[in-house]
Amino acid sequence: FFRPFFLLKMASHLSSQPHPEEKANFISRLTFSWVSPFIASGYEGNMSNDTLWPVAKVDSSSTIKSNIDDAIARLRAKGDQLPAPHRILWEAYGTHFIFTGFLKLINDVLVFANPILMQKLLKYLKDPTVSNINTGLCIAGLFFLCSTVQSLVMNQYFHRVLRTGIWFRSAQIVSLYRKSLHLSNSTQLRPEFHKGRLVTMMSNDAQRLQDCAFFLHLIWSSPMQFVVACVLLYIQLGWPSLLGVFLMAVLVPVNNRVMARMFKYSRQRSGHADERVKGIDECLQGIRIVKVMAWEHLFSEKLFDLRGKEIECLRKQQNLRLASFTIINLTPIVVAGIIFPL
Repeated sequence: FFRPFFLLKMASHLSSQPHPEEKANFISRLTFSWVSPFIASGYEGNMSNDTLWPVAKVDSSSTIKSNIDDAIARLRAKGDQLPAPHRILWEAYGTHFIFTGFLKLINDVLVFANPILMQKLLKYLKDPTVSNINTGLCIAGLFFLCSTVQSLVMNQYFHRVLRTGIWFRSAQIVSLYRKSLHLSNSTQLRPEFHKGRLVTMMSNDAQRLQDCAFFLHLIWSSPMQFVVACVLLYIQLGWPSLLGVFLMAVLVPVNNRVMARMFKYSRQRSGHADERVKGIDECLQGIRIVKVMAWEHLFSEKLFDLRGKEIECLRKQQNLRLASFTIINLTPIVVAGIIFPL
């Protein structure tokens, strides 16, 4: 087997180094070659805490806290003394988020470029009167250029939008943690501020905010792709393509109903998780009384019952997610099966 000695040599210098992305040049950032030493370390089998890079400065909690504080200060200077969370995140990371949308737009345009080029190539190959080889070479070169640019742009999009989601999640955790340190004892007794609720907001709710950053661009990207795809299908196939559009429109309410049920079970699961964490906290705070009164089995039954309800909601949610994915994946097949025979 070929052993990449040049990568293993780089792996020996991996530990005790700053994050390589911070000092990487443009080409290295574009092709992610700065990750090569980390991959080499894993290939060598020497993965440990010493071989891991420190967190990048832009991803550190101190930097995120500073960005959030600066965003709040700018909004207050504009007259908004109590800015909403989404306005704070937009003020802090709006420019970065817009740039990821620009990358998404380039990728969506290139997605439709490949079918158009394929049509040109088939037309070139079927036309016996065309003898100019430069046309074929030009189409092949455009294929290569579009695929290369699409790969580079899409990888950059995923990297940047996932990093934006991490910033959103970290900002919420930092803000909640800082807020929890200033809560009075009387405030902590209120149901909306008990520890179980705070822990759930730092874990589940923060994770949803991170996932939201990944799907926000689909609000404008999906309708645009749908309209362009429908126009191209109508140009190529004519009126039969309208049947496919009608079938997809019929399936939209079904998918919306499934998603609504998913959100319902998600809210129920969060409520059971809050009660479970709250019960664990109360049990630990009064552990001496629990042990003296031999109430272990009572608390265990209650906590396991809450956990069972939580798992049941999770099971129903995953079943509905599977149904949603099935509808999404089967729809193009059914549409193609209806359109092309016509």
